[in-house]
Amino acid sequence: MKRIYLPFIIIITISIFAIYFFFKIPIIQKGNEVMLSPLGKILAANSFESLKEVESSSIAVNNIDIRNDLKEEVHLLLLGLDGRKGDKNPRCDAVHLLNFNFKKNILTIISIPRGTALEGPSGKNESVYLANSCHTNGIASTIPEIEKIAGQHVDYTIKIGFSQVLGILRTLQVPTTQTLQFLRNRSYAVGDYQRSHNQAVFLKDMITKHFELLAKLPKPLRYLAYRTLDTDLDFEEANMYFELLSKTAFYKDQNNIVLETKPFASPYVKDIHLALTENKTTLTKDPDYNAYQNNLKQYMDNLISHTDTFIKNNNKDAAYKIISTPYAQKIWLQIENNSLRLKYQYDFLRLYVLTSPDRMNNSTLILDFITEMEILSNMDYLNKGKNLLTTIN
Repeated sequence: MKRIYLPFIIIITISIFAIYFFFKIPIIQKGNEVMLSPLGKILAANSFESLKEVESSSIAVNNIDIRNDLKEEVHLLLLGLDGRKGDKNPRCDAVHLLNFNFKKNILTIISIPRGTALEGPSGKNESVYLANSCHTNGIASTIPEIEKIAGQHVDYTIKIGFSQVLGILRTLQVPTTQTLQFLRNRSYAVGDYQRSHNQAVFLKDMITKHFELLAKLPKPLRYLAYRTLDTDLDFEEANMYFELLSKTAFYKDQNNIVLETKPFASPYVKDIHLALTENKTTLTKDPDYNAYQNNLKQYMDNLISHTDTFIKNNNKDAAYKIISTPYAQKIWLQIENNSLRLKYQYDFLRLYVLTSPDRMNNSTLILDFITEMEILSNMDYLNKGKNLLTTIN
C-alpha cells in the first residue's frame, strides 16, 4: 500500500510547489485536496490556456462555474448606502436601476430619488419614503417597492457603502472628497431630483470615460474590484456580462446610455457634470478634511484596541460583535493615506479572522489578501498574511 500511495503523494507535493512558485498563488492543502481562494482560482485559470485545462489538470480547482445561459436583458439594482462607522441599518442614499439590453446595445439608467414616497400601511404617506424604508423595513423589503416604481423586475442587487465608493473613486483616480460632495449635494431648487439625476449623469460619464480602461484590466484585478462590492451576482457571471458589454462597445456612443427618472421627472432638472478641480495638496490643508480623517483614525484605533482586549480576555463573541460590521463595510477605505489605509486593512482582517467562527471563509479572506499583496509587490504585508494564515490553522 505504501508503494502505491508514495508516487501519488509526491505528485501532489510537486503540484503544490509548482502552483506557488510558478504562479505565486497562496494555497491550502486539506488531506489530498489542494484548495485555492477565489482569487487564487482566477490566477490559476489565467495561467493555463483555458479553464478546461485547469479542470482536467492534476490540480483540483473547484467551483469554476461557466454559464452559457446569460440573459439577453439584465436588470441590476445599484444601491448607494448611507451607513458609516458600524451602522447596521443604513439608508438608501442613491437608487439606480441599470437595465442592459444586449440586443439593442442600450443601457437605461432608471433613477429614483431617495425622498420618493412609498405606500404606507394606510396608503400614501409622506413620512414613509424610500431612504428611510431601507433603514426601518430593511433593504430586502424595500426592493419590491423599488420594482413597483421602476416597473421593472430586479435580477441582481449591488449594495455599495460610503467606504466602497471611496475605494472605487480612488481606483479610477477620481478625486474622492470633491466627487462625494457633488454626488451628495441637495442644495438645488428641486433638491433630491437634481441630486439623483446628477448621480446618473456621473455614472454615464464614468462609463463613457473609464469602461474601456476597466475592460483591459486582467481578470484577477477585476476580481479585486468586485470583492469591494456587496452583491448577489457571482463573480464569474458578472465577469461574463462585463466581457459581453465590452464586445458591444456600447460605451463609445453616449446615445446608447439613456437616463430616466421615476416615478416622474422634474422639468427643472438639468444635466450637471462634475468639474474636477481638487488638488491633493490643498485638500490636506483643509481643516474639515483633516478633522474628519483624524476622527476616523481615532475611531478605528479605539475599535482595534477594544477588540484586541476582548480577544486577550478570551471573549471572542464580544470581539466579533464589534468588529464584524466595520469589517464588512471596509471602513479603512475611507483613509486617504495609502500606507495607513493598508495598515488598517490588515488590522481589521486580523481581528475579523481571529474572531469569526467561519474558519474556511477566514482562510479564503487571508488567501485573497496574500494574493492581493503579491500583485501589489508588498512583501511586508504578504508575509504578515502568511503568518496570520498559520495562526488560524
